[in-house]
Amino acid sequence: GDKWLVTGDTLFINDCGRADLAGSNPKALFDSLQRLKTLPDHLIVCPGHNYGPAPTRTLGEEKRLNPTMNARNLEEFCRLP
Repeated sequence: GDKWLVTGDTLFINDCGRADLAGSNPKALFDSLQRLKTLPDHLIVCPGHNYGPAPTRTLGEEKRLNPTMNARNLEEFCRLP
């Protein structure tokens, strides 16, 4: 089956793309992260940049450890540093 999840600038290891830049859309980013959470935990996240503690991690680990994946709503997501 599928093994890799290329997330580009949407999901990084322990973070996500920036939603604070001019022209960005925090709601679209939050919605994209919510959709990613519905995918299987075994997928290996391959982000577009290596900004985290490791170059890759499973989606299950990101669901547990990534603060941006754990925001319960858009307001909480927008308050994250």
